[in-house]
Amino acid sequence: MSEPKLGPSDFQKEVERLKAAGQMPSLERLLEVIAETRAEYREKILAARKARKPKRLGAAGEVL
Repeated sequence: MSEPKLGPSDFQKEVERLKAAGQMPSLERLLEVIAETRAEYREKILAARKARKPKRLGAAGEVL
C-alpha cells in the first residue's frame, strides 16, 4: 500500500525535520528519484489514461 498523502503544512514540517536532521536529499538526488519512479510507472499510467472514458462536452462546454 502507498503512504498517506501529505498536505502542504505537513510537507513543510517534514522538510524542516529532514533539514534539521541533516537528511534532506540534494535537488539532484530528488530529481533522479522522480525520474526513476516515473520510468517505473510510465506504462501503467499511460494504460490507465488510455482506458479512462473521455468526457463528452455539450455545445456550451457542459459535461453530458
